Amino acid sequence: MFRLRRDVLGADRIGVSKQIVFGITCLTANQAGPAELAALVRGQWIAECVHWLRDVLYHEDGSPLTGSAAQAMATLRNISVGMIRLSGERAITSATRSMGRDIDRALALIGL
Repeated sequence: MFRLRRDVLGADRIGVSKQIVFGITCLTANQAGPAELAALVRGQWIAECVHWLRDVLYHEDGSPLTGSAAQAMATLRNISVGMIRLSGERAITSATRSMGRDIDRALALIGL
């Protein structure tokens, strides 16, 4: 078990709040010290951000697809997010929505 204190930047990008969270791990103190635990927690948040994008933006969890079709669509979604990021866009949600309305912009992203 471990305790982690976070300083969280507010939506106004000015105020900071403090959070205390607790976690459970099967790692011993010798296997993972504070730096390693912090890196593991950050890594989990990166995975959660990708999942949030795919679920909220692309409604992946509500998809009726199963098996290899679901895997193929997840791959296409990951490629689209990656291409948007490589184009320099930081706001994936708004970029995806605007490209849905502007097919020329979307085609330009893939060089067509």
